Amino acid sequence: MDLIAQYSQAFLFYFVFSLFGLLGLVLTIRIFGGTAAAYLTGKIIGLAVFGYAVWLLVSLRIINFQNFWLVVVLFAAALLAAVWFSRGELRKLDWDKILLYELATLALYFAYLFLRSYNPQIFGTEKFMDMAMLTGSGKTGVFPFADPWYAGKAVNYYYYGYYLMALLARLSNTGYALAYNFSLALIFCQVLLLSFVLVLTLTGSRFFSALASFFVGLAGPAIYGSCVLRVFFSNASVAGQCFYPMASRFGSPAYVINELPSYSFIVADLHPHVLSLPFFLAGLIVLWHLLGEPRPKTSTMLAGLALLGTNAVINPPNFPTLGGIFALIFFVKAWQIFKDKKYSWKAAVKDRGLRAWFFWAVGLAAGSFILFAPFFLQFKSFVTGIGFAPSFAAAHNLFGAASGYPTPFGYTLGLWAVFAVFIIVAGYLLFRYGADRTLVFEWILVIVSAALIIFAELFFYEDLFHIANPPYFRANTVFKSDYQAWILLAVAASGLLAAGWKRAGTLRARANRYVGRSLVAAAVFFGLIFSGSFFWQGIVQAYAQTWPAHGFNLDGSVFLEQSQSAGDYRTVQWLNQNQKQRVVILEASGASYQYFGRISVFTGMIDPINWYAHEWTWRFAYPPGITNWHEAVGKSIDTGYGAIAAVGDDVKKMYESADSGETQSLLKKYNVQFVYIGDLERTTYPDLNEAKFQSLGQVVFSYENSELFKINGGN
Repeated sequence: MDLIAQYSQAFLFYFVFSLFGLLGLVLTIRIFGGTAAAYLTGKIIGLAVFGYAVWLLVSLRIINFQNFWLVVVLFAAALLAAVWFSRGELRKLDWDKILLYELATLALYFAYLFLRSYNPQIFGTEKFMDMAMLTGSGKTGVFPFADPWYAGKAVNYYYYGYYLMALLARLSNTGYALAYNFSLALIFCQVLLLSFVLVLTLTGSRFFSALASFFVGLAGPAIYGSCVLRVFFSNASVAGQCFYPMASRFGSPAYVINELPSYSFIVADLHPHVLSLPFFLAGLIVLWHLLGEPRPKTSTMLAGLALLGTNAVINPPNFPTLGGIFALIFFVKAWQIFKDKKYSWKAAVKDRGLRAWFFWAVGLAAGSFILFAPFFLQFKSFVTGIGFAPSFAAAHNLFGAASGYPTPFGYTLGLWAVFAVFIIVAGYLLFRYGADRTLVFEWILVIVSAALIIFAELFFYEDLFHIANPPYFRANTVFKSDYQAWILLAVAASGLLAAGWKRAGTLRARANRYVGRSLVAAAVFFGLIFSGSFFWQGIVQAYAQTWPAHGFNLDGSVFLEQSQSAGDYRTVQWLNQNQKQRVVILEASGASYQYFGRISVFTGMIDPINWYAHEWTWRFAYPPGITNWHEAVGKSIDTGYGAIAAVGDDVKKMYESADSGETQSLLKKYNVQFVYIGDLERTTYPDLNEAKFQSLGQVVFSYENSELFKINGGN
């Protein structure tokens, strides 16, 4: 497919996504009225609601996800029903403003795709894992789908976000090697758009809304900006001394990761925390609107339920964060009811309005889990609990340089300095010259952000790292908590700064107006200088320096042919065209973050085993007799790796054993239907016995040095 055809397909992918706005309008037009926010937020809510309906039908085995026309018919029927139901309200929408927003969003969408066309490959970091989840969820008939890297096991990962992108790919008939990059571009433009819409509803200021979009999706930490400025004025190489991943990894070695959305978009991993971004921001918009309602509207709460549940299964840490914001909104409402009606606490409890807020709060929490019960009943969390960080660090002698705990003050300051300056300047102006009582939502976000940052210092998620690699015990906790805190602070700080600017403009004394607005302008300048260099440097270092030798492209699989193995690429193409069902294929297995698993990644097929460390992480569990880390200290315990390694040994035997009978027995054990032999197999298994596969099956495809065998007796 040439580049023009790829961009045409990209537009179709986006157009299908936009149609979900008509579905979401059933709820959002009753929340936001005829504003553009109704349609823009409706696209996210529409995808959440329809995606849930299809997922539930598939999970209950009522329909097969591979029945393409049935899914299309369901989508068309839902669209027609939504348009009919909302036909009166559709005329009230501000279509001129919606069109303007859509054009701006499309420009961002294609700008990001142009950036990815410099280096579109789905390889490096954890892109193989993300692509395996995308193809696996798109090519399955049922949920949960078979694990692409552990034959015979159901996937035990947060696959729901991948499924939603696969749903868009199926409805637009987009190949997954393209859909991967289209999904990143879609999330990128939606993050900038929704951040803008949220802060615009908070402040009414386009400038500060654009500032919020910049800080949510494009900005980096001040500690990285200071590196760039220091090196720039010393006439040294910025790329050489300020490599862009530094922005997410403070210290050496980096025991924690402070990933930000801007880094996510540069490195282009399609992880759950990235997939959840539009749903998280849409949740914030609905919560903001909820704060202004005297009593909760049914439409608002249903939208909140859809978004809260969707966030919970895409990226579980989003659930307590959004839930915490709702809890503070509930307490604000309770306080207002208590104060305005001059109730005693006993009388306030009997108030119908307060009861309505309470029952909806309980209903949102319980409803999210009830709706997604099929997911939670099949999923076994690989987080075994929440530990107290100081206690764990003391028990393992991990204070200071041993693990970077607690986080050095300089690193903390370097990460949050810009937002701290924004909040201090805004707070000074607002409280010095009269506090603005309408800024409740912004301060709620600040409080929740602070709670997330403090939580990551005092507590940690007990996952594989705290047993297998104790110095990294906080890695996932800091990463996930700070990621959300950054988004909340970017929104809140921009909103507060806008209020500070507005407040300064109302001051009677000319000198005070000048000083107040100068403080705000200085804060903005400081933020742009220290945070603005990251995204530019990321583009230069990750993309501009990799000018494509074979022309621009958006297909994330073409690197297989261009820089790895033409045989791998052609085999992938053959399987995608000729093998529609997901079956087990034998290919070289090995360590995570490597080239292993490339056939299953790009075809959706299933390996007996692959990426051992990741499978271990997803299936981490204490052995019998061990219930927590205290009992595991000083003991050599197997938390699940042994079973994974054993399958890896069987893969080696299947390739190297001289005994055809043993090989055949193992092939049947794992229900292997295809065996692939390429360059990677020959280097991974030096004693590879290729001749025996001639008797166990027949070659169905070969190209140069690669052969694909179909095993006798396979389906």
